[in-house]
Amino acid sequence: MEAHLSEVELWQADLRGADLTAAKLQGADFREADLTEARLMDANLEGADLMRANLTGADLAGAEWTDAKYDSCTIWPEGFTPPPEAVNANVDECPEVSFGEQGAAE
Repeated sequence: MEAHLSEVELWQADLRGADLTAAKLQGADFREADLTEARLMDANLEGADLMRANLTGADLAGAEWTDAKYDSCTIWPEGFTPPPEAVNANVDECPEVSFGEQGAAE
């Protein structure tokens, strides 16, 4: 079953381990959200805001990235390179963000 969460406000949400496979997440606000080990396979992240989000260990296979926004503070899974269709907001400083028991963002 697909989740339809377009434009949803998930700022600072704890979504560790969430199954968002094939979810419709266009324009969703994931700023400072903890998506550690979340399953985002085939999710539509078009226009989503992932600035300062923690995606450590997340499965991003097949996700749609057109105009998804991230910054230098976004924490990606090891070995993942943001696709060219995503937008780097080029933030130089990373404010400290708390990700629950995971510690502070680097």
